[in-house]
This record gives sequence, structure tokens and C-alpha cells, in this order.
Amino acid sequence: MFEPAAPRGTLSFGSDFTDNPASPTSGGEAYATFLLGVPDAGELTSLHTVDYHRPVYGFYAEDDIRATPRLTLNLEP
Repeated sequence: MFEPAAPRGTLSFGSDFTDNPASPTSGGEAYATFLLGVPDAGELTSLHTVDYHRPVYGFYAEDDIRATPRLTLNLEP
């Protein structure tokens, strides 16, 4: 709800790099430029975000239950 739209910044991709060099401004695809990894511009929205390093906790449990002398249940969550 209070998260910014682009908390780590944005990259813009234009169609100039994938345009036809014989006929400039005849077309090109920004998505193709994105696939090539050639951004036109970039913007950092916040350099002081304290949310980048936060602790994350987890657990793992495993148990072996011997129901009968010949039946063992291995339980994992």
C-alpha cells in the first residue's frame, strides 16, 4: 500500500537502436532493445531505502516415527 511504484528505479528502452539504419524513424521495437540489454535512460528513485537489508527467518523440522517395528514414517513439513 505504501510501497513506491518503482522502489529501486526504472530503465527506459527506446526504439532507436533497433530501427532501420537505411530509413531512420521508420520503426523499431523498444522490446527488442530491451532484449538486447541497451537502455536509453535510467532513474534511481531512492538511495536511502533501509528495506534492502532485513532479517528473514525460517525453520525446518524433520521427524521419524516408528509406528510398528516394520513401519517407519518420515515426516517433513
